[in-house]
Amino acid sequence: MGIANWKSLLRIVWQRQRDADRGWDFIIENIRKQIDLGVNTDSCFCFGNGKNEKFLRKLNEQEKFFKNIIALEHPRFIMQYKAPSKDVYIKKYIDAFESVL
Repeated sequence: MGIANWKSLLRIVWQRQRDADRGWDFIIENIRKQIDLGVNTDSCFCFGNGKNEKFLRKLNEQEKFFKNIIALEHPRFIMQYKAPSKDVYIKKYIDAFESVL
């Protein structure tokens, strides 16, 4: 790979990191705005227990927004892959919501 190609590759990597940083800052700013509205921060529901949960937990480690994060299967995942047993997930959602009341 020539020097010009390496420079192009580094530029792309730098731009993606810059864009990711902007996205991170945007998310933090908007969560703070919502919390400033008086949202209870004892518990937070995360819809998605894969990448969504991992991302939210990382963000929360840094910013300490929430005392507890409750991850639930994403509704799209349930309907796409687990529709026959959706009643199990509905009960799981209801139980999770009731646990914070």
